[in-house]
Amino acid sequence: MNKLDEFFAVLRDGRWHSLNEIAQIINVEYGKLIEVARLFAKANIIQFDEELNSVRICEEWVFLIEENCDKISH
Repeated sequence: MNKLDEFFAVLRDGRWHSLNEIAQIINVEYGKLIEVARLFAKANIIQFDEELNSVRICEEWVFLIEENCDKISH
C-alpha cells in the first residue's frame, strides 16, 4: 500500500486524527504531511483543524475510501 492509501486508510473511520499520530502510523515526515493536509483541505476532501492539528475525511468522500480499502484487502 502506498503512503497516500495508508493516509486515507487511517481516515476511513471518519473520526478526527492528529497529524502526529498519522505521521507515525504511515511513517512519513510530519512537515510533508501538513502540506498534504492543507492541499486536501483546500480541495474539500478532508477537514483540517489547524488549531488542534487534526484531520478527518469529509463525509462525501468516505465511500471512495471504503471501496478502495476493500479492493486493497482482497
